[in-house]
Amino acid sequence: MMACAPALMNQEQKLVDLLSTVTSYSIDQTGALILASTSGKKLIARR
Repeated sequence: MMACAPALMNQEQKLVDLLSTVTSYSIDQTGALILASTSGKKLIARR
């Protein structure tokens, strides 16, 4: 039995994979958290 739909599990796994490669972070002028990975991908978290 799965905890949620396969598409959501796939999305969660992509997030976990990206988080494991984060090498730096910053906070922009709007207060958004920007996580940068070794591959150059960025995750931007806004309120």
